[in-house]
This record gives sequence, structure tokens and C-alpha cells, in this order.
Amino acid sequence: MSDIPRATKIVLTDTKYRLLFLAIWVGFFLVMFFIPVVTIPGDDAVFQSKLFSGQDYLLLAVVSGISALIMAMQIRIFHVPHHAHVTSTAVGAGAGFAAAIFATSTCTLCLGALVSFLGAGTIFTLSEHRLSILFGSLLLLTVSLHFSSRRLVQGCTTCHI
Repeated sequence: MSDIPRATKIVLTDTKYRLLFLAIWVGFFLVMFFIPVVTIPGDDAVFQSKLFSGQDYLLLAVVSGISALIMAMQIRIFHVPHHAHVTSTAVGAGAGFAAAIFATSTCTLCLGALVSFLGAGTIFTLSEHRLSILFGSLLLLTVSLHFSSRRLVQGCTTCHI
């Protein structure tokens, strides 16, 4: 876990990657905000903004910020010669994105819109356990952040590049 602050500093001190991080952060935040607006009939941005509480906005900001940091780290790793394996980079990015999608489970309407093809029973079960899903998502994001940070700071431990 000690690599996370060092890797964050590496990414955010470079202007190009700092701007990339901010763009991805805003993009993730908007995507997670507008998923229910687009998928729920009759919903619009004004109504959705009234449904979200301050806690929901904070959660969206934190989850999208961590996801954006992971993505910026993965892009930075990919651009360093001989430090990236496409498979591990894709797995790290995919884990961050999956965790961000699962983090929308705090909003029952958002969850229903995302998994509506699974049926009402699944939606009810998931909404009952949404706090557990949220903690699992944050854990997945933290693990993804840890491994991305370690790869950025220490390089590849398999091939020693």
C-alpha cells in the first residue's frame, strides 16, 4: 500500500497525465450520473439531481476519482516502454470499471436500470445487499489501485523489466 502515494505523485505531477486524470474523472462521474437518466423512462437530469443526496454525489465523486486515477496509472504504465503487459493492464482497467459500475448500486433505480434484464428478484436481492456490494466495489477498486501503483513504481515483477 505504500506504493499508492508514490504512484499517485508520479501520475499527478506530469501535466499531461493530470489533465487526463481530470478528464477521465469528469467522464466517469457524468457516465455514472447519466446511466439512470438514459435507461429509466421518464427520467431527466433535473429529476435525477433531486433524487441524489449529498452522500450519493460524494460517493460518485470518490468512486469516479479512484477509477480515473487507476485508468491514468494504467495509461501511464502502458506508455512506459517495456513496463506494460496488455493483459494485466486490461485486467486492472476492467476491474476498476466493473467496480465503478457496481458502485451505482447505492441508487436502487440505477441498479434496476443496469440489471433489469436479470429480473425483479435479482434487483430486489441486489438492492437488499447494496451496502455489501458497495464495500465490495470499494475493495475491488482499492486492490486494483494497489496493483496498478505497484506496477508503476516497481515495474514488472514477472519479467523484471
